Amino acid sequence: MPWRVQSRTDSGRWVEREAGGWDADPDSSALVRLLVTGPLALTPVGPYYDPTGPQDDVAVFLAAMSAVPAPAVSGTPPQVPTMPLAERDGAVH
Repeated sequence: MPWRVQSRTDSGRWVEREAGGWDADPDSSALVRLLVTGPLALTPVGPYYDPTGPQDDVAVFLAAMSAVPAPAVSGTPPQVPTMPLAERDGAVH
């Protein structure tokens, strides 16, 4: 399904995924191409998602969320892996 990440503060920054691939403004495109070459953090402190290639939908989405300032998402983004909650000493971490 198509999705779009658009900056809430800079109307010229966006990344869009459609059936044939993805497109972006020049600045965001350069950042996404760089970011999808390595692991992408699922949370600020990890764990990490390891992309399967430059067209990996989850990797492109995670990279777009990092590359676009103040991102807002529209459409149907991919299902990003989640971390299970862990309970330790009665507290959920």
